[in-house]
Formats: sequence, C-alpha cells, structure tokens
Amino acid sequence: AEWLRSLVSFLVLPFTAYWRNVEMMDQSGNNHFRQYALAVLDTLPQDSLLFANYDQQWTSIRYLQECEGHRKDVTSINLSMMTYSWWDVKRDLYDEIHFPGTHYTRASTTSCLQHPSKELVDANIERFGGNIFIGGPLNYADPEFADTYEEVPHGFIRRVERRKGSKMPIDAEEYRTTSLEAWRIVTNRVHSLPDETKYDESTWEYTIRREFFTHLVSRATYLLDLALTSEGRHGTTPALASIAEAVFWLELACNWDGETYSRQTKKNMGLAYLNIVRSKDETFPVVENIFNGIEGATAVDNWVTDSEMWERNSWKEWATTRWREEWQTFLSLGQSKSEPGYEQIKNIYNTVMESSGERAKMRGERKVQ
Repeated sequence: AEWLRSLVSFLVLPFTAYWRNVEMMDQSGNNHFRQYALAVLDTLPQDSLLFANYDQQWTSIRYLQECEGHRKDVTSINLSMMTYSWWDVKRDLYDEIHFPGTHYTRASTTSCLQHPSKELVDANIERFGGNIFIGGPLNYADPEFADTYEEVPHGFIRRVERRKGSKMPIDAEEYRTTSLEAWRIVTNRVHSLPDETKYDESTWEYTIRREFFTHLVSRATYLLDLALTSEGRHGTTPALASIAEAVFWLELACNWDGETYSRQTKKNMGLAYLNIVRSKDETFPVVENIFNGIEGATAVDNWVTDSEMWERNSWKEWATTRWREEWQTFLSLGQSKSEPGYEQIKNIYNTVMESSGERAKMRGERKVQ
C-alpha cells in the first residue's frame, strides 16, 4: 500500500542520514593536535625558548606542558599577546625571559619603553644557549632583525640563527642531516594527517595538514638554496645528496597540492633537476622517504626508479625529462612572469631546447616541438 511505503521512507530516511554522518561526527580518535604539539616540542633542545604565534600551536602546546607536564623545560610564550600595552603586568610570569621593554612592537616605534623583534632576541639568545625558535610569522617586519638573524626551517617551526657575515650559517650537507633529524621526530609523532574528506578547510584540523606541507616545502627550498650556493658546495660541485633530497620533498608537496605549490615550486624543481643533470657525480644518491609511515601523506609518482639510480645515463635522462616538464609548466603559467628570474629561466629553457632540436636534426630525428 502507498501509505506503508511512505511510512517506511519516513522511518528509514533519518536512520540513513544518521549512519552517513556518524563517522563524520565521531571524534573519539581525534588526537591530531596532541600529535602536532608533540611534533613541535620534541624537536626542541633542552631549555629552549619558543615564541608561538599560531592559536592552535599555542593552545595545544600549553595543554601538553601545563596539563600533562610534557617538556616543562621549554619556555613557550605567545608572541601576539606581547604586543598589548597591558603585557608589562604579565612579564613576572616568565622569570627566564629578559624583556627589554614593556611590550613587543614594530621597529619604527620611538618609545624606549617598547621593544622590537631584534632587541627581544638580542636580550635572550645567550640566556637560552642560542636555542630560540619561532612558530608562525613575526607580528612586525623588522629590518634590523632580518639583517642580524636568519630564521632557519626546523620541523614545524624556525630556529633563530645569528648571521655570519655574508655566509649561510651552515653548509648544505650539515643542514640536511641536522634538519632531517628534526623531521624524523615530526614523522614519529605525527602518525596520520587529518583526512581531507572529514576535515575540510573550515576546520582547525585542516591547518595541521597545511602546515605539514608548508614547512616541508620551506625546508626543501632552504636546503636547495644552500646546496646551490658556494657555501653549500663540496669543492666546486653542488652537494648532489642535498639537491636530490630537496627536489624529492618538493615532488611530495606537489603531489599533495599542485595548485598551492605550483609556480615557485615548479621553478625550484626545474632548477634542482637542471643541476642534477649537470652533476659530475657517477651515482645518484638514494633518498630516504621518512614519510612512508604517515597515514595521509602522498606518495611520489615522478621519482627515479631503483634501477635508474645506478645507471648514470638513466638517471640523467630522467632528470632531463623532469627539468623540461617542470620549467615548461612554469613558463606556461600566466603569473610566472612576475616571478624573479623568469627571463633567465626562459632564456635557458629556449637555448637548451633549440640546441636539442639542432642535434636531433643532425641525427635525422624529428625536431622537438
């Protein structure tokens, strides 16, 4: 009967909706922020100072320290709270920190009672044995701070290093090994990334996933920059192991989000592959994938195979193909012209492709289009 079918539909629909949404609403296994806070704190040396400037970072770290007693040796402080004029009454809560003024402000402020970023770090970097770290962006641009200190990628945060003249703080291989240890800790603490189907961009959990890949890219580009500078070279040759690891991490990020990490990352990937092709090394280094154990991390599809690693011509040909693909894509993107080095990249790309076409014609091959 019609009334019976209507009754069944009336009764079934609520239960159907319930079962469809119960998994989405079930947060019993949600420990993403605990993993995140552990991944920040456990990369820090003993008795470090951490300036936290993300809400989710600050609250999750404070919970671990105050409620679970984890890493109480680390002094963590909210950088944004220090910008308010009432902060001077809170300074006594932090005996370990020396505050050179009443509160944190921009560098152009003339009041001697307030302090910009550089003065704050100057007053504390020796007190904490050089172990000062920043999570999130600084509130104010400070040219004197940027001239004196460098923010070196360190897992989910950045380590404040005093600049050494015009040189980078460390060479590429040294940074590769030390920063990799920090990321090993991150991958040991973060067992899974928030599922995008359950935690979309409107959720706090999504920020963990975004941060994971953002900091992954920061470390990779910093490592690549070190490897391609004179300080990062071993003799006259760029450090191939550092270049290979950097571009592997960039491949990982692009596989996860090709739109966010498109223009600048494709430019850097092409640069990395170009230097791999130019390398005089006889063998290609094996890059360890420390992300295999993380649920939700993306596999790298474009990486060289094991057999190609041990054959010089094979990995050179692979790197040549990847260089061409990445720079071709970069040059085709509408906004790439605004990127620094665009014209230089265009000239290098066209010169190489024209040269390849001439060689192909000499061999009777079809010209590359």
